[in-house]
Amino acid sequence: MGDEGEKNDDEKDVELDLMAEQEYLRLTRQFRVMEGDKDAYEDESSKALRRQRKIIADLEKRKMIVCGS
Repeated sequence: MGDEGEKNDDEKDVELDLMAEQEYLRLTRQFRVMEGDKDAYEDESSKALRRQRKIIADLEKRKMIVCGS
């Protein structure tokens, strides 16, 4: 009877280990996806900021020409 209890405990341990491994793999995949999303967001944000800074610089030049300063 003691062997059955140990076997059940061992089976439960194996099952818990498998569940933990599956969760770890899921979280690892999710982390990689989120890292990719973050990188893409950084790229898009940088491009938008460069465009906006160029527009601001162009508008400031036009203002100088129009105002004569």
